[in-house]
Amino acid sequence: MRVVHLPYNVASQIQIQVKALRGAGVETRGLVMNASSTQSSAGMEIYDAFPDEPRFSLRWVRDRIARSRSVLAAIKWADVVHYQYGNAFALPGRLDAAFAGGLKKLRLVTFWGTDIRVPEIECRENPYFAAIYPELHKRWGTRKSSYRVQEWYAKRGFHCVLGSESMLPHVDRSLFRDVHMVRGAVDSENLHPVYPDPERLKVVIAHAPSDQLVKGTAAVLSAISQLQRKRLDLEFILIHNTPREKALEIVQHADVFLDQFVLGAYGTAAIEAMALGKPVVCYIKPSLGREYPSDLPIVNASQEQLVSALEELILDGQLRRGLGIRGRQFVDKYHDSRMAGEQLKTLYHKLLAGMG
Repeated sequence: MRVVHLPYNVASQIQIQVKALRGAGVETRGLVMNASSTQSSAGMEIYDAFPDEPRFSLRWVRDRIARSRSVLAAIKWADVVHYQYGNAFALPGRLDAAFAGGLKKLRLVTFWGTDIRVPEIECRENPYFAAIYPELHKRWGTRKSSYRVQEWYAKRGFHCVLGSESMLPHVDRSLFRDVHMVRGAVDSENLHPVYPDPERLKVVIAHAPSDQLVKGTAAVLSAISQLQRKRLDLEFILIHNTPREKALEIVQHADVFLDQFVLGAYGTAAIEAMALGKPVVCYIKPSLGREYPSDLPIVNASQEQLVSALEELILDGQLRRGLGIRGRQFVDKYHDSRMAGEQLKTLYHKLLAGMG
């Protein structure tokens, strides 16, 4: 069995899943468009679907043809074509997806977030999202656009995969009979935990927002300011536009990690922080809390509860250390890349057998 993962700017999950599948004995390639310094793309094949040369110049045409050929050759080579993120394609005009369909390849798509998230559902369930949605509506879709994206894949025989329980309310089950869950994973072997020292006096708190509005950074800064006025001994580090390795190093030596306080779910940054042995604070909306494993060790705090939750962690070193240990155990149990690799391998074999 040979597998190709495509494409998207965010390389980290493709890189992790490709490595995990290789470790499980599956020939796998990962094609990533325009890799970012804040994401890991080691072992991937990087291509630029939109060359910088002047449009329609001879070099522009030549480079575009060469890149298209490399993508199509990878698809032809594979038995399984797995897209990461909905409505993201490797070539203009969705040529790559059409090519894979014409060759009758097994095709899957993993939906991760804004690709199909329905704002109306989030606004109904989550007051923090509803409060910022007027500023987001130009960047986010609608129920109708989410349906269109899902319908496009369903009509063409793609199998639906989700990377998080947070996406369950947004999948239209009239389009996909089966929904497969392969949780977002991290390379635990290369994330070495440093559990908080319960005797440490100055508590280091880290927050790494990819989007400050969506991650609720304003609420974080307000909470930190209130704690500082209480003269609690803390150091706050805002990690932003920082190369990936440096960001992980900062989190590794922190005592507490603050994830996100708008979306009502924990993300990849929280998983990495738990793998590094950090207690994580995050807002998890009630409807989603029931979907997560019961042993989730994240401190669930709304924006209004953030000050009190942090104050307790700052004053209780044993609590910080205990949550850090439980967090690493949780990641090993639910988010380890080797487990994700085996899950994908089993899923591919099952679906390929069903095509026979």
